[in-house]
Amino acid sequence: MPARLVINPVVVVDGVRRPKCSTIADPGRPPYQITNDDDGTVSTVVPTYVHTSAISDGSTGQVNDWCVSLAGGVTMSGLDGDPQIVSLFEDPDQSLAGLHAWLENTPSSLGYGNQKFTRLRQRMVDNGIDTSGLDATSRLWEWVNRACQHYVAGFDIRRASTYVPGA
Repeated sequence: MPARLVINPVVVVDGVRRPKCSTIADPGRPPYQITNDDDGTVSTVVPTYVHTSAISDGSTGQVNDWCVSLAGGVTMSGLDGDPQIVSLFEDPDQSLAGLHAWLENTPSSLGYGNQKFTRLRQRMVDNGIDTSGLDATSRLWEWVNRACQHYVAGFDIRRASTYVPGA
């Protein structure tokens, strides 16, 4: 299953704060029907992107309108169509299974030129994320953690689960 790290808005669905990426249908997973055991009504479920997100709890003083998500799906094109969902990296989507190993790379080891590196830094700065101390030799997980910790103190992508049942 491909995965992508994104900065995306926090939305409220049925009174629950969620990353916007988790509300978008994954075009690679077909809708299915479920039957309510109590009354027999049939509902159609549209599968959305799975995610692990650094999202604040909504408390005063936190950055509450945006979050960082590791979004996974069969087809990532549903995320491509939303201008509010910004990929943290310009690199091709990674497999969920191989994501943690990929995050051990550095922009330098991946061959980032000056322009690509500057765009990475600018995406973070544009979202209010402090990039001081990060450079082309910093591991990608350090970049991701800096972004995540802007929203949730102590969040560590290296401890985030990339296991998806049935994927």
